[in-house]
Amino acid sequence: MTNHNHEVKFAEIEIGQGETQSSGLSIPSRPQTSAIEQGSKNQETAAPAAIQEMKNYPTGEQRFLERARQMEHHVEAEVPFVPFMTYWPTYANMNESQAKWYYYWRNEVRSGRYPESDLSYVFLHIYELINGVGWQEPMEGYRALLALWDAYRAQYAKLNFYIVDWVSDFMLVHRLDVSFQDIMRRSTYGLNGELLDLELMRGLHAEPVDVSWDMLQKLSNYNVQQSKFYLGDGQVHMEAYVPRVVALVDAYYRKTQGHRLIEMFQPGKEVQRERYLFGSAVYDTSLYGRTFTVHAVQISEHKLFRDFVSQLIRYCENQLRDLCGFKGKLRGVRIDAALEPLITRALQTELERQAALERVESEVQIDTDRLLQLQRDSDHVREMLMVEEETVQVSDRVSVDETNVANEPVNVDTSQREASNCVEPLDQISTSTPEPAGSEHLDDSWRAFQGALTPAYRVALSALVQGVWDTEMFSIAREYSTMPALLIDGMNDLAMETIGDLIVDGDVLVDEYIDMLKNLLG
Repeated sequence: MTNHNHEVKFAEIEIGQGETQSSGLSIPSRPQTSAIEQGSKNQETAAPAAIQEMKNYPTGEQRFLERARQMEHHVEAEVPFVPFMTYWPTYANMNESQAKWYYYWRNEVRSGRYPESDLSYVFLHIYELINGVGWQEPMEGYRALLALWDAYRAQYAKLNFYIVDWVSDFMLVHRLDVSFQDIMRRSTYGLNGELLDLELMRGLHAEPVDVSWDMLQKLSNYNVQQSKFYLGDGQVHMEAYVPRVVALVDAYYRKTQGHRLIEMFQPGKEVQRERYLFGSAVYDTSLYGRTFTVHAVQISEHKLFRDFVSQLIRYCENQLRDLCGFKGKLRGVRIDAALEPLITRALQTELERQAALERVESEVQIDTDRLLQLQRDSDHVREMLMVEEETVQVSDRVSVDETNVANEPVNVDTSQREASNCVEPLDQISTSTPEPAGSEHLDDSWRAFQGALTPAYRVALSALVQGVWDTEMFSIAREYSTMPALLIDGMNDLAMETIGDLIVDGDVLVDEYIDMLKNLLG
């Protein structure tokens, strides 16, 4: 699995034939052996030669795969839709009209278009992908499975039930270097068992910690779904902030104690489990085997770690309740006392900044009547130019119109207009630390400040100088595994140690230092 490593500078913070079946039926589990294979086991008195012949006879799954490879690139022209519903759909189950529709529909799907179709057609195509037909590289097959899921999940609830395991198995057998987050975001039930443990361990070892809210709920003994606060307005806040708090706590312990969360609780050794592959699907086991051995640490069953996560979630809920003015608190909440001010302050700052951002957005109002008038005036000018200057080039008329419109005042908040006119987009800001132009004019204190700037501070400072901090602060903070308020505090602390003064007041640069900071950044 890939880790996206971002260094956490903790000085930044304070601490199956034509027969149709009812679509309401679920797909039963497929027999572990074919009828032919089972028959051969029951014929104990059969001649050895006959038994050997039976064993050499291809299974239904093998015949399916052979046909799939023969028809891998077959395409039909557009034909009318023909209903098709059967258990374990294969090519043998389709009549000629159904087959024509399938090959037309499949080509549409491969082209990124997803016409309405019966679930059996969808399953048939999934079986092809599972058996390695329709793609060259495993990631191509993985993306095709996810695309099918996205296109038909709303229409067919049963698809959501089966495809979770199928996509997971596909990832495992091909050892794809991806997380299970794509599956979790689409699945109604999330991950369980060894898959959950694999993803939890990946996320807890990531830098910064990458554990989603859904995963935290599965790791917690506390059923937040019974909380009145969560069922009300609190859900949005908890889903957004609690995973960040977990990452913050992990960074705190790593900085202060030299151990990360997962290391502190010593979850134990890996446990070997056998996972049955592609259950209830038409799958040729000669490809990847009938089972897959999964080695996973059973972190989701670790009592002490579950208790810790439960208490952490409950503490966050209590602080959010208080900050949101919700009456009543959860009782019996116990966490490390050193974490309390860190979490409380971080949550408070994030809520305040979100509220401020929402206020700014609500204040940006465009006078729609004035815009309509501008449009009418522009049309009038165009008509006059066409009558009076027929020899004028079309491009010239467009330029005149655009100039007239651009010169009209529009009632937009001044600060928003200034932010939109920034010189360079934030994603183009360099995070390296070259010697900036004009640095020869800096005195020793400012040179010390400049030399101590971390990449996170430099990006944040650039956003402040360009006036885009309000819109970019959350993405910057996520990139560097911290929070906006902690970046501001860290820069101010650094400034106090070097130049002896604060450079940021609230979320705004101190006026007298703006020119110096522009020169410093280069």
